[in-house]
Amino acid sequence: MSLKSCLTSMLAVAGLLFGALAPSSSSARTAVTGRNVTYVSTGGDNFSMRADGSWVEWGAGGTRFSFVEAGRDADSVLLRDESRGVRLQINVTTSQILYGDTTSPQLRLLYKIAGVSAAPPAPAPAAASATPR
Repeated sequence: MSLKSCLTSMLAVAGLLFGALAPSSSSARTAVTGRNVTYVSTGGDNFSMRADGSWVEWGAGGTRFSFVEAGRDADSVLLRDESRGVRLQINVTTSQILYGDTTSPQLRLLYKIAGVSAAPPAPAPAAASATPR
């Protein structure tokens, strides 16, 4: 066997070996949907699901709001803050967060979504104060 054919065979075996070990793109990344989303970023504010199923919004200026999850479907998560009369729809399909409140119940655009994840980020600091919107 010539040196060239030996090297070619070794490269082919190495390619097969590394190809078998590398994760495929479909298994390495799960598609984020309304059913599995746990973290949303707007580029300024971040929304994160807590271990107890509630959600928290961390504002760019350090504000914090808490929400109860009211439902999910394939596209979105519905959140409520009864203390402020606020409801949000986080729609990962349209990349929008919609806002409604008691004075204006029609949902309207609050934020465009910059990023989503199905895995929660590291816990946020606990010492943030809530300020009204």
